[in-house]
Amino acid sequence: MPDISLRTALVDQDRQSAKNIILNQLTEQHLVQAINDLLFLAVSVSGTDNLIHPVVVVNSIKNFIGDDRKNPSITLLEFLVDYVLGFEFRKNDQEQLNDSVVDGVGLTAFIGDLEDACQNGDWEKANDLATHTFVASDNSRGVLDTLAELALQDTDRNVLFIFHLLRAFQFQEIRGDNWTYTKCILDYLAGSTFPEPHDFCE
Repeated sequence: MPDISLRTALVDQDRQSAKNIILNQLTEQHLVQAINDLLFLAVSVSGTDNLIHPVVVVNSIKNFIGDDRKNPSITLLEFLVDYVLGFEFRKNDQEQLNDSVVDGVGLTAFIGDLEDACQNGDWEKANDLATHTFVASDNSRGVLDTLAELALQDTDRNVLFIFHLLRAFQFQEIRGDNWTYTKCILDYLAGSTFPEPHDFCE
């Protein structure tokens, strides 16, 4: 069997191959990539009813594993494999971007429109605007930052999630993963009602 990456094994929900990679191929050099792959899968989780989002759990355990990088806890890493594979994953992230490119050529997208759609609870429109804005911004992290800022209007509900999601993203900050992290925030916020923004003040 050809070598596969941990991310591929996890996306394919191949628990045994994922654990074999951790047991047999995990050097200190590959530890960072393995943890990043586990974080990626945590933000790829499709709608969870859990009070605590999986990225919070995986990022927290990442901090414990990082205490001894030369001899990382295989038990914790295997736990994370079992944990993330206990969820369903979003399947259409890339398709949504591809459709946006085809459908939205020539469309102008503004962050302000996205903010208004979220503020008004129009989540279908927000999803479309987020996709178009992401593509128009050359796949930058601008939409991610905008959604994080909006989420922090309701710190009681969202601060823990946003903190861990941004920490997870900044662990490697791979540009190709921007949309997956952006979709994670968008899905987490969908259905939320934000507090009214305060009046402008000096």
